[in-house]
Amino acid sequence: MRHASVFNSGGLTCELFVKRLADLSANPQGYQFLVNKPGAFDLIVEPSGVVQASVTVNGTRVRSGGVGPALPLNTWVHVAFTYRPNGT
Repeated sequence: MRHASVFNSGGLTCELFVKRLADLSANPQGYQFLVNKPGAFDLIVEPSGVVQASVTVNGTRVRSGGVGPALPLNTWVHVAFTYRPNGT
């Protein structure tokens, strides 16, 4: 795994403020990356407006599935996720 050091450090936390400007629901393939570190982790907004996080562990991408309510349009919101390799 290219970014093994990210996870050997005990995990990671990613947080940001996001303002959703467009409704992506008309395009089912229209998800948008909020953060993308290929081969390590990403944070996306699904077409429904729901956020989903993914991490790559031992070469396998593990997805959170949709988390929380859909992000509102034209409103700043705080989004964060934490990954701990030991599961705590």
